[in-house]
Amino acid sequence: MRSRIPDLLESNDGVVQRRELKVGDYFCGTITADGTYIGVPVERKEIGDYLRSLNDGRRDEQLYNMSYGFPLSYIVTIGSAARAIRGTKMNLGAYVSSLVGSSLKRAPDGACGQVVTVNLESEREFVLFLKYLDEKVKEGDFTRVPIMQKRAWKPEELLVYVVSSLPGIGIKTAANLLAYFGSVRGVMNATKEELMEVDGVGPKRAEEIHGVLTTAYTLKALEAKTV
Repeated sequence: MRSRIPDLLESNDGVVQRRELKVGDYFCGTITADGTYIGVPVERKEIGDYLRSLNDGRRDEQLYNMSYGFPLSYIVTIGSAARAIRGTKMNLGAYVSSLVGSSLKRAPDGACGQVVTVNLESEREFVLFLKYLDEKVKEGDFTRVPIMQKRAWKPEELLVYVVSSLPGIGIKTAANLLAYFGSVRGVMNATKEELMEVDGVGPKRAEEIHGVLTTAYTLKALEAKTV
């Protein structure tokens, strides 16, 4: 509750609910009315605290709880490892090895989920990490396909592909947009207010999409960027 992170998230257009969590410091996704967690927990640790948790067993307990309860979790260390281990008995190799072990080892029961380890330098980066993770989790589509595969595209796949190229729009929201407006042309001609009527498109996203669709193309500017 004393953390600055929720305030920083709100200043970055994040929607924050403060509540006690059984697993992790943060949760990206949805908590239903009956208390079901649908999403991804995130454990945040300053590197100094992470190193101490290696010694007192807290890290292993936290990793087990996340792996037991969720298919995917994150543990994010904040700061510079080289600076944090200076003057300690820990060496850089042991620290990196512990991160690898955190990602590979899983609970033998429950969800048997993977805990992905990430190191970030600052709170600002961590706030962005939470914001984008929450957006992608709520987008709900975790399928990755090669961009512009060389294969025969079905017409409806091409429509979804075109719309999903808009900023912040994944396959699920692209399908929602097409279903609402009926065609790619309908999406492209939509106003910001109309875009916000579609599930998955908030005010900021609508502003970004509308900005892209109404910005004049300048060949000179494009050439300058690609030189």
